[in-house]
Parts: sequence; structure tokens; C-alpha cells
Amino acid sequence: MFDVSKKILCLAIGLLPVHLLPAQEFEDHFSDSVLQVDYALWGHDSTLASLIKLKKYPGWNRKKTGLTAGPDLGDFQLLVESLPLGQPIYRYQYSLLYREWQTTGEPTRRNRYFNESVIMPLPKHKALVKIQSRDTCMNFQSILEFTYNPDRVDLKEVQNNRFPARKIFDSGSPEDHVDFVFIPEGYTIDEMEKFRKDVDRFSGYLFNWKPFTKYREAFNLWLIEAPSAESGSDIPGENSWKNTLLNSRFYTFNSERYLSVQNIPLLKDIATLTPHDHVIILVNSGKYGGGGIYNQYSITSVDHPHSETVFLHELGHGFAGLADEYSSDVAYSNYYSLDQEPLQFNITSLVNFECKWQYMIKDSTPVPTPDTDEYDNTIGAFEGAGYSREGLYRPYRNCSMRVNLQDGFCPVCHKAITEMIRYYTGELENLRGTGH
Repeated sequence: MFDVSKKILCLAIGLLPVHLLPAQEFEDHFSDSVLQVDYALWGHDSTLASLIKLKKYPGWNRKKTGLTAGPDLGDFQLLVESLPLGQPIYRYQYSLLYREWQTTGEPTRRNRYFNESVIMPLPKHKALVKIQSRDTCMNFQSILEFTYNPDRVDLKEVQNNRFPARKIFDSGSPEDHVDFVFIPEGYTIDEMEKFRKDVDRFSGYLFNWKPFTKYREAFNLWLIEAPSAESGSDIPGENSWKNTLLNSRFYTFNSERYLSVQNIPLLKDIATLTPHDHVIILVNSGKYGGGGIYNQYSITSVDHPHSETVFLHELGHGFAGLADEYSSDVAYSNYYSLDQEPLQFNITSLVNFECKWQYMIKDSTPVPTPDTDEYDNTIGAFEGAGYSREGLYRPYRNCSMRVNLQDGFCPVCHKAITEMIRYYTGELENLRGTGH
């Protein structure tokens, strides 16, 4: 735990607005190509990293403005600096399953190796590439650095999609729209028609929920037809194992409903050539489950009665960086520090509440807010969130980030999702600060 002086320091640093980093012109620093950085992480109390491979793909079909701005939500950060001046020219934050693993009991018993990957526009000139992780004061510290030189010979060039991809909903250029790509998991070659129908069904779910309904024309949707050898997904608790493309599995960290994929370089290999701001993985299974990791992927099984609500819940995690608002037992231990303000906009420790949704609460509503019928459908601060029964607060009594509700994002989550959409379309250059 932090002493008071460290706590104040964390708060002061956390309040720095992201727009302090200078905006850059894409053409000044980058070629119209993608650099994919594959690396590995391992360790427990400390994080060790090593570079595995660099890959070049044609066409940076993504946002080209505000290259050093953006949401302050990730546990990890890719920071690219021009050389020799060290000027930031690209910044991208994301989260990893590795960070969740660090809060389970397993790291005290053994190390574990995680394959990771992140993409960036290809620098025209020499640049310093930093992969950074937040420390206990929530500041970013580099865990892997290397110099990118356009003349380096160890760059693997990839020219073609590994699997067929096509656009199924077209609203305009990927540069100022939100692009989602659907990837199949556990669909055989004979089940590609089922996958296409499932994508159509889940696209309908997406646009039937607020705020996505209002912003329908802000989206492009893609699908990639990538078959697996067998149907389904691994279910370790039932000793059921499948030969699938992404090797997905239930029982992540011994949680039966937690569905995940862990070979992120393989996922990037499949998705990188298709324009996307977020990856959605549909798993051909009727078992209840899903998962969402910010700026990595959202994943859900497709044939359970609650698949629609799970899909939108996980999209809240993966796309908008929202936190779980429930307080049931999970494998994590002290996932959030109660003397810091969490990054996610929809939970608070009240340490720096003014950076969250405090301004949305009526003067007549007490904070903390009693979890009683009197405050149903009222924005407040209700204790019990982020896997903790005490010390963390959620904005609404019930929300899709807490329970299975049909079209049930609360006003605070609704606002967070809306601002993320507007960020990708260029309407918002910077999102509301979270504070730490």
C-alpha cells in the first residue's frame, strides 16, 4: 500500500491530460504500412519482455489524426519516439490477459509465458519503440525498447490476407469511422455459412442497443472466413478439447464462464490486413461465456440464450474499456487498489471522483448512495463493484456491466461508449480524463 505522499503524487500525475502530447502529421513520420511487433512477457512481481519478430503489412487503414492523443485506459502502452530528438509520434494503450494473471495466485507458484503483439504505423525514419507497463503508481515504465531502422533486414513482409475478408456494412473510410472485424473460432469449413448468419445476427444485436443504434452510420463491419479443423472450444472442466484456429478455452483462470484466446500474434496475423479498430471473436458453442480485453478483443459464445447480453457486456470491456460492476468471487486478488482511482470510467474508489461521473449526480443524491429502491434508476455511487464488495462504487444499481440486462447500459456507461465512438470518428480528439 502507498503512503500519503505517494498517493498524492499518483493523483497529481494521473490528472495530466493526454492532449499534452503534440499532434503529429501522419505523412511526416509514417509510411502507409503497418508494423506488427510480436513479443513475449513473463514474470510475476516484475514483468520481463523480449522481442520475437517484426512484420510489415501494406496499408495503414486506420485513424491518421491525433496519433499521440487518445484514451488513458490501458495497463500497457506502445510509445514511439522520433530519433534523435525523442519526440513522441505515436501512442497506443491497451490491456492484456497477462495483467489479469498477475493478480491470481498462480504467479506465486510459477512463471508463465505470454505471447503478445501490437501494431503501429511503419516509421519512415529511425524511431525508438517502447512497450511500457504501468507501475504501482500507475505511471508507465518501459519493459521493452528497440530502435526501428527502415534499413533493418529482419523485417518479415506479409502481402496477402491469410483468409478471405469482406466488408459487410459500409459507412465510409476507416480513417474516420469505427471498424469492427468478426473472426470465427470453432467453425469448420462446412460451417462458414453458419458463421455468416451468426455475424448477421450479432450485427443486429449491436445496432439494437443504445448508444450503437444512434451511431449506426459511424461503423464499418467486416468478417474474415477463417475455418477451424473442429467445431467448438476447449472446456477443460469437462476434459473436452478441440482443434480450433485460435485455441480458445473456457475456464480461464479457473473461471468456467471466462472464455479467452491467448496466442495474440496469431490473432493479429489473421486480422491485421483487414481495417479494424476492434476484433470480435465469435465462438461456435452453446456454452455460456465470454471475455473482453481493452483494445485487444471481445469474445463470446454464440448459441447460449444469454449470448446477446454477454456479447454487449464484453464489448463494453474490449471496445470502451469499461470495468465489471459486480462484486462476486473471482480468481483475482486485489485487482484494484482502493487508494487509487481506477482507470475505468464506470467504477470509482472515490479517491478522485471528480474525474469520473460525479458531475452527473444530482445534488439531492447522497454519495455513497444507499442501494435501495428509492435510488433505482438514479445515478449515484453504489458500493460493490470491480470484484469488491467494499471500497469500490458503481454508478447505477444495475447495468449491463453488472448483470444480464437487455439493452441495459446505464447512463454513465452509455456516455463512455459514446465518447469512444466519437473519438474514433474524429469528433472528440481527447476523452475525459480518468485520473489515478
